[in-house]
Amino acid sequence: IVAGRRHGRLAAGVLAGGVLILGLVLARVQYYKTILSEGRAVALALAPVDPRSLMQGDYMDLDYAIRRQVEGWLDEHPPVKDALDASGRGWLLLRLDDQGVGQLQEVTAEAPSDADDQTVALVFRWRPRERSGWQSSGADWGGRNWFFPEGQGARYEKARYGVLRVARDGKSLLAELLDEGMKPL
Repeated sequence: IVAGRRHGRLAAGVLAGGVLILGLVLARVQYYKTILSEGRAVALALAPVDPRSLMQGDYMDLDYAIRRQVEGWLDEHPPVKDALDASGRGWLLLRLDDQGVGQLQEVTAEAPSDADDQTVALVFRWRPRERSGWQSSGADWGGRNWFFPEGQGARYEKARYGVLRVARDGKSLLAELLDEGMKPL
C-alpha cells in the first residue's frame, strides 16, 4: 500500500510539473503573438550576410546598418559604453522617419521614461568586445535570421529593410522583410 501511495504521488507530481511547463510555454507563445500583433512597427535598413545553411535550410543571416551607427555613437559617448559594459543591456531610442524607418537618436543604459509617437525604445543585450570576441560583440536585439522556403532565395535577395515589431517593454521580433521601395517580399 505504501509503494502504491508513493507511485500515485510521483505520478501526480510529474503530471503537475508537465502542466506547469506547458502553461509556461503557452504563456511565452502568447507573449510573442502579442508583440507581433500589437507591437509598433519599425523598419531598419539591412546589411544581409549569408543566404544558406546546410543544417537549417535556406535563410538569410541579417545584420542591420544601425548596429554600426551604435558603435560610432558609443565611441563618442564613453560613459554610456561603460554603463552598458556594466549592465549588459541597453536601449536604442529610434526616431521614425516619414517611411517608418528607425533613425538612431540615442543609446542609453537606462530604461527610457518618456517616448513620443515618433520614438521607439528598442531593448538590446550588450556584449563587450573584450568578453565575447569580434563576431558577437555589440548590441543584439535579435532578428538576425530570416528563414524562407527552399528555392525562394532570389526573392529575398531584394530585402533592404527588416520590420521589427517592438513591444512596450522594448523587446522585438522580426516580422517581415521589405524591398527598397518598402514593399513586403
